[in-house]
Amino acid sequence: MFTSSSRPSRGPSRAGGPPRGHRESLREDLATWAVDPLDHISAPEGAASPRTVINATAEGEVRDRCLRKRSDQLDLIIERARARGESGPTTDQVMNHVLAPLHFRVLFGVAATDGARARALVDDLLSWVPATTAPADPA
Repeated sequence: MFTSSSRPSRGPSRAGGPPRGHRESLREDLATWAVDPLDHISAPEGAASPRTVINATAEGEVRDRCLRKRSDQLDLIIERARARGESGPTTDQVMNHVLAPLHFRVLFGVAATDGARARALVDDLLSWVPATTAPADPA
């Protein structure tokens, strides 16, 4: 997993555009976002994606591109939440506690891996992340 200090440079913009979402709260943005990767990896054309990434770990390029795309989306969601004065998890926390379990469940065919499960993972994560409102960044 990339940490903020080890994540490769993302360049000036993401090719895929902003993540779906942009609701009125971090919880809504993350819950909406979490369904997108789940839909992708659950679809027949996306089912090969986890295997492709696993098989490409020696090269790193495919793995890094996949992680960078999801990380960029989360960075934007978290930045928007902070601009609204919300505090919340880090990108790595969302990757570890929302995205990774979804991939695991789909890869191993665990039942009840759906949008409701994705939203429940977001709720679980936000239940232990400090829910205090942080001052918006004046930048």
